[in-house]
Parts: sequence; C-alpha cells; structure tokens
Amino acid sequence: MLTNVTKYMCSALFVLSMSVTGAQAEWKVQENEVRDEYFEGKHIKSVVNDASGSIWVLDGQMNLYRSDESGWTEVSDNEGQSIQSLFVYLDRIDSVWCASPDLMKYDNDLHEWRTVLRSGEDYQGRVKCMAVGMNDELWAGISGEGLLHYNGEKVELLTSDDGLSSYIINAIGIDSSNNVWIVTDAPGIARYDREEKRVTTIYAESINVVVTAMIIDKLDRVWLGHDTGVIVIDGNEHVFLDWRNGFPGLHVTDIHLEENQKIWIACGTLAGYHQTGYECGTGTLISIDSLYPPEWEVYPFRFDALYSVAVVPGEQILLCGSYCGLVRFDLDNTSNAVTGTRPLPHASILGVYPNPFNFRVKIGIDVGSGSVRNLDIYNITGQKIRNISSGWESAGTHYYFWDGCDDNGLRASTGLYYVRLTTRYGSCYKKVLYMK
Repeated sequence: MLTNVTKYMCSALFVLSMSVTGAQAEWKVQENEVRDEYFEGKHIKSVVNDASGSIWVLDGQMNLYRSDESGWTEVSDNEGQSIQSLFVYLDRIDSVWCASPDLMKYDNDLHEWRTVLRSGEDYQGRVKCMAVGMNDELWAGISGEGLLHYNGEKVELLTSDDGLSSYIINAIGIDSSNNVWIVTDAPGIARYDREEKRVTTIYAESINVVVTAMIIDKLDRVWLGHDTGVIVIDGNEHVFLDWRNGFPGLHVTDIHLEENQKIWIACGTLAGYHQTGYECGTGTLISIDSLYPPEWEVYPFRFDALYSVAVVPGEQILLCGSYCGLVRFDLDNTSNAVTGTRPLPHASILGVYPNPFNFRVKIGIDVGSGSVRNLDIYNITGQKIRNISSGWESAGTHYYFWDGCDDNGLRASTGLYYVRLTTRYGSCYKKVLYMK
C-alpha cells in the first residue's frame, strides 16, 4: 500500500468536536497526518484507489500517477506517451477511466489501456466528467457540446433540444435503479427520463447554487456539494447542511462514500473555527455518520485547501489531495491525543429591529477585532438576494439598514429571511420577517 511507496513527513492534525451554541470548542491534537514527499508542493486534484489496491493520483498539471510495489510512476498510454487527463474516474467495479483526450479504461488484468471512445470521431470537445451505469452504459459531459450517451454500440449527444438546460456539465451520477442525474451550472438538478428520452430539470427553485461535487449513496440519496455546504435530496425531502445549522465546511470540493456508508466531505475552507490558529484557506475534512439528525466530525488540516478524499479499503486510512501535496491520514492513530479549549473570537449580530418590519429594518453588529466582513440577506431557500455591506470593519458596534429590496432594487416577497454576518472568524445569522 502507500506505506511501501514512499517516505512521509509527519505533522499534527486538530480534530474538533464543536457545539454550535457554545462559546468554547474542545479540540485534540493527533500525530496522524502524513505528507508524501513525492508530491511535496504539488497541487493534487484527485485521488482514487482501484480494485487491485493501486492508488491513482491526478495533479494540477493533468499528469496521472499510479503506485505499485516499487513506488510512484507517471502513467503512460499503450504507446508509452505520458497521459494527461482532466479527471480520473472510478466506476462501480473500481475500474479506472480517464480522458487523454480519448476516453480510456484501464484493464487491471492485462495492465493496459483500452480506448472506448475517440476524441475527434465520437465527440469533438473535452470530456469534463463521466459516469458508468449498468451494462457498462456510459454517460459523459462534453464541454460546449452536451451530454454524451454510449450504450456500447451507438453514441448519441443530448443537447438543449433534448431538454438539457446548459452545456456546462459539472457532475453525473447514476443511482441503483440506473437513473441518471446531471448537474450543470443552471439552477436545479436534471434527470434523464428513459421513457421520454429527455432530460428534465427539477428543484430549480430550491437548488439555486453552483454544485461542485456529487455522489449518490446506497440509499439513493443524492449529495450535492457547493460553496456554502451540502444539499441532500432524499426522495421528495431536501436536507440543507450549511451555516444555518452550524455546518462548518465551505467550498466543498469532493464527497466520498465509504463502504460502511459514512460520508467524507473535502472542503477548501474551515468556516468559523479559527480558534485552532489556522488562517483562512485551511483545508478541512468532515465526516457524517448520521443525517437524521445531522451529526458530523471536523478534521481541519495544517495547510491549504483540500480537493479530494479517498478511503483505503479494509484500513482506517484516508488519502487526501490538497493544494500542496498528498496526505495520508490514519484514523486509528490516537496515541498522542491531548485535550484543551480556546475561546472563539467575538463577532455577532446584536439584533434586528423592528421584527417583523414592512419599511426598513435596523441591523446591529458587533466585531471583537478588526476584520473583513460581509453582511448579506438570504431567502428561506438559502439564496443570497442582497449584499448590505462588504469590506473591512473596525472593532466595535456598527449599524446598517435593509429596505426590503434585492440587489436589483426589486421589492422582496413577504416572508422569512436570514440576516447573515460573515467574518474571518466564522458566520452567524438572525431571522427577520418581512411583511409588505
């Protein structure tokens, strides 16, 4: 495994257990975060482990690497040319796929690549993402062209004529019933109707975010990562994990499903927990064991943003791709744990008055020390409709007003809204009821 591949440098990892209502946070330090010297300083975009136990790594220069008993090797195609790919994908039987620019699948038995679809013949653009369903049915997002479908015999391209709302496809997922889910840069999430042979967009009102990661778990719940948290589609129900219920992750970059159904979420930034001494941009791992009610653990790292996470089968080991290298994290190593508490820096919304209001509302905030801050208004679906103020805020008490209009100057609808204050120390909010 990875321990036979290369040498590591050890550093400390803070594991937080946070009460969202308390002013103190418990933390413990573990000597279980290990960095791989081979990838020191390299931007790691993706990490996957295949059925044979090999680790595959894609760096920021689109170079693909694979581990074996002798160490890391840069992956070449069957003609010996180095492979450069926009992504590396692991299908349901743990076979590795890449686009270089042909769409290729690695044969673990023959130890060679098999070209499935050819760039310039089967498609013209670049493959940005893909998914493989039952009977090796293949779906791929082609930049600027649409959604490619290949059933093993025929290639077809779905476009706006087939109901596709955007040609910018960010993720594709397939559930246990072989239903295809598509995420584009348009609001909502799309689903392919096999009877109608059309793409239908659903939940456009409630999912109005740019989705950056998607998985479908074994209960067919769709997990969508975005800039301010995670949305889970569970049948007709939506579960929102974000600042409104204390979810600590920002800029979700990857979501990984473990065999025991635990969800691991890689984030670019840890929100609100800077009492650990980390600066903004600290990468974060979040594990979720329960969705009803949501329960999570937080693992902030000592370096920059995380981009991917994978679990080594049969071992309590996580592999994480970060902005500055590959990290091996041993979940079982807790021998050096210590505990302690540190206070959160102070930043709060003092109040909103009057509440309810129908003309304008006064918002009081208090910042314990100087900080860049944003004061925004969100609707009940989590969509930001108005920025009240942005920029540097000196320490002390400050007051602002909201006139009930959005950023376009249009009067908002009657209903419940959130006043959200965000600083480098985290975020907080208060509810306000607007009545015309």
